[in-house]
Parts: sequence; structure tokens; C-alpha cells
Amino acid sequence: MTQNILAHPHAKSSWFTVRMRVEEMKTVLVVETDLSLNAVSEDYNKDTVDSLLQSIAEFLGANKHIDSADIERIRQAV
Repeated sequence: MTQNILAHPHAKSSWFTVRMRVEEMKTVLVVETDLSLNAVSEDYNKDTVDSLLQSIAEFLGANKHIDSADIERIRQAV
């Protein structure tokens, strides 16, 4: 698996996957982040999340063959 496709301090890993539906296939960029993505959470930082989202949007804009991105929060080991 190719990892770290997206360069951003809070994109801990990223790779391509394929989403299949009946007679339809989409290429998806998966990004794992250490950021809280829940706006009501105490550790949510809007500016940092916006920075990550902007990086993903720019990447998708430059790579038209990718249909969408999924962003998943991962927990860092304590």
C-alpha cells in the first residue's frame, strides 16, 4: 500500500482506495489524522482542521482522477 500521499503535518498516513457500487467505481483518497474532527469537542481546533481540509482540497483539485476523500481520526498511543 502506498502511504503518505498527502503532505501535511496532521495527515499521519494517506493512500488510495476504490469504492465499488453497481456499475460504478470511484477512486478515493483516505487520510488518517490525529486531529479531532468533531466541532463540539474540547480538543477541536478549527484553524488546524481547516488547514488540513484546504490541503486535501488542493490535492483533489490537482488530481482530477480522484473522486473524493475520506478523513478518519486515529488515536495516538499515549
